[in-house]
Amino acid sequence: MTPVSLLEAGPTDRTVDRRAAALPPMGTGSPSADAGFAAVDDATDPISLVHYLDRVSGQLDGVKRQIRQQLEVSEGEFVLDVGCGAGDEACGLSALVGLSGRIIGVDASTTMVQEARRRATGSAVAVGFAIGDAQALPFAAASFDACRAERVLQHLRHPALAVTEMARVTRAGGRVVVCEPDWQTLVVDHPDHALTQRILDFRAGRLQSPWIGRQLARLFRCAGLVEISVRLVSVAFGLSEAIDSFRLEVTLRQATQAGVITATDKSHWLAELTETAQTGCFVAAATCFLVRGIKPFRA
Repeated sequence: MTPVSLLEAGPTDRTVDRRAAALPPMGTGSPSADAGFAAVDDATDPISLVHYLDRVSGQLDGVKRQIRQQLEVSEGEFVLDVGCGAGDEACGLSALVGLSGRIIGVDASTTMVQEARRRATGSAVAVGFAIGDAQALPFAAASFDACRAERVLQHLRHPALAVTEMARVTRAGGRVVVCEPDWQTLVVDHPDHALTQRILDFRAGRLQSPWIGRQLARLFRCAGLVEISVRLVSVAFGLSEAIDSFRLEVTLRQATQAGVITATDKSHWLAELTETAQTGCFVAAATCFLVRGIKPFRA
């Protein structure tokens, strides 16, 4: 396996700029969505997207646990986290590889990578972070024993390129694990079914690849991966969790501005959601596709 250059991976926990400032305080509202996660650094307030990831992370503990199980990380391995965000999962995985292994996180956002490096400062973890495009990873072929991505490909215009790149940088016999939602599986119990579907369809249409979940197995096969497995992971949410996790306030504002719904539709829809939640009967859920493949040995 070709070792990953530490220069490619950016500063390690020992060389990261210790002058990096802590994040400024933020409220708990939804992040600005002028660019969203498809272009974090172009957002009006990119730090709000960092805080959003922090808030929803705990709601996805079960999903992350299953990803780790499928990744099967061992001591001494080199692992790539594509779309690493603020780096928390990469830092968590570092305990599994020990000091003889290494976790590299890559993200297209300078904001996210700077925050990931700040969070790793002073810790004794074998982790590094790099700025890079998932659709053109800045690493040599066969550099990693395993490669993961979680809720990243939905924001890419060409997710097939990202899967191909993940397969390229994984060694023969290594694992590629990706977990992505399929936003047609998002369900919200609301008495106005037609209005609800219109809102949810608008939300999905704002993403680059809203149906990526169902496409993953095919993309894995096209990338030459074998022994492909597919697991479905569903997560249920309460009202406040659903509004935040699915960024429904942002969706409603954008849908109103686009003329998809009226201001009256928006207020009535939220009021009926609140009324349902007060009875203890509110249900919202979404399903992620957790797909694993193996890089084959070539004859």
